[in-house]
Amino acid sequence: MEKRRVIFHSGVIAVLVVTVLAAYANVLDGQFVFDDSRIYNNPNLRITSLDWASLRQVVLKSEPVTRPVANLSFALNYYLHGDALPGFHLFNVLVHLLTGVLLYGLVLDTLPLLPGLQSYRPAEPGGNTPYPWLAFLAVWLWLLHPLQTQAVSYVVQRMSSLAAMFYLLSLWLYVRGRLRHDRASMLFYAGSVVAGLFALGSKESSVTLPFFILLYEWYFLQNLRPDWLRRHLPAVALAAGVAILLGFFYLGGDPVARILAGYDGRDFSLAQRLLTEARVLFFYLGLILFPAPGRLNLDHDFIVSTSLLQPVTTLLAVAALAGMVWLACRSARQHRLFSFALIWFLGNLLVESSVIALELVFEHRLYLPSMLLFAAAVTEIGRRLPPRWLRAGVATAVALAMLLGFWTFERNKVWHDRISLWSDCAQKSPAKARPKNNLGVALKRAGRLPEAAEQFWAVIAIDPTFTEAYNNLANIMVDVGRGDEALRLYGKALELSPGNPAIHDNIGRLLLERRNYGRAMMHFAEVVRLQPDFPEAQANLLFAQRMWRQGASPLTAQDH
Repeated sequence: MEKRRVIFHSGVIAVLVVTVLAAYANVLDGQFVFDDSRIYNNPNLRITSLDWASLRQVVLKSEPVTRPVANLSFALNYYLHGDALPGFHLFNVLVHLLTGVLLYGLVLDTLPLLPGLQSYRPAEPGGNTPYPWLAFLAVWLWLLHPLQTQAVSYVVQRMSSLAAMFYLLSLWLYVRGRLRHDRASMLFYAGSVVAGLFALGSKESSVTLPFFILLYEWYFLQNLRPDWLRRHLPAVALAAGVAILLGFFYLGGDPVARILAGYDGRDFSLAQRLLTEARVLFFYLGLILFPAPGRLNLDHDFIVSTSLLQPVTTLLAVAALAGMVWLACRSARQHRLFSFALIWFLGNLLVESSVIALELVFEHRLYLPSMLLFAAAVTEIGRRLPPRWLRAGVATAVALAMLLGFWTFERNKVWHDRISLWSDCAQKSPAKARPKNNLGVALKRAGRLPEAAEQFWAVIAIDPTFTEAYNNLANIMVDVGRGDEALRLYGKALELSPGNPAIHDNIGRLLLERRNYGRAMMHFAEVVRLQPDFPEAQANLLFAQRMWRQGASPLTAQDH
């Protein structure tokens, strides 16, 4: 029997590996995109040795400094293969696979603890229980789900997948330690602590881990006993205290002021974000249920809720959210995994979907929260299928996994390069300025200047205050020899953002080319004042001053 289990589990892992590699094969040579600039523009990650000085540089100097584990993983990529992109993507895919294997182990250990499932024992290759089949199908569907592409194919979002991997490892090691009855259990507990610290060092949202370890203990190992919960209230309070202390650490000494200050640069308030996130929550659930590639987007254009009735779906979403919480509590006894999965979903979205002034919607935030929803769904459906329908149920799950894998492969075509990604975003968010601006930048880099200019004009039509679009359009005018038009556009950009050193530098360089050294000198002096650590601007300032003193060119009106 033991040999059959080993063969079955080995076959499961082999299927997961082969199908996931096939689904992500077309993204391995994909470009760096969007916030991947945190990687390729970070000189502290470009290490050539694994000595203490290099590692210290990565940990203490790479932004964000609160995510040293993720930064170390990027630095390791550079150490092993430099800028070669396949290595970065392969690392992400391997993290995704390992996370799936850990999820398989956790679900496999959890299913026997569920009340009422023990009596469900159809014959299968892994033994005399349904647990391996249910765990395999749940994990397979989660791994191949196209919603995970943003956490896997988007290199910098390794921060999310790596944090989830260590989060799961920590929880699973705790569970394995609890299920043992020997001295070795202490090694599992120690490993759980270390993995938890690694999760926290990958992404701050892992702060919820102590709470979910305690909740798992109460749900599955203590059978929801009220007396156990009462006796361990100090442990619950300690977990809450640790989370609060970590919040103070990440947000500084005055977290409320820090949170409120984050909204200074947003077009929504704290109250509006909280109202909107209730609707975003159900938007996320819709993406989980129907993740066709045409519905996925890096830059969703989501309408902000300005009140409970604007739009009216806000009130419905708030009521439904309250209903979800009630349902999770109400179903805990009879549908243990379903209840836990709902709380897991809501709790692991709490950090990024509540008061902190982040973007409203990002799909990678669902990477960890969505995991147990798949296990709960497969388990609830599987235990209700009549024996004569089991084969049909498994065949349906396999067909669904293949469809999800195909959709993942199709979605990964979009992640291949900057133009394909931002073209997709601009098409799906036509009223949003940022995707069109970023598409314009990608087109300009590819030398497709007329198409790039068209995108920048479209940005200005959507948002006449979008400074970057004027600056980008002016750069194109410089490239095509239309200096007067470029100066007019730079001037408009400067009106909108007078303290922007990049705009002053662009104007100065154009004036330098036109030999208007007096006006160029003024702009370079402003660049140096605003950004003292800009050696190129300092050199240009010195050159302009020297040429101006020599009387090389008068100040002309057209160059103002």
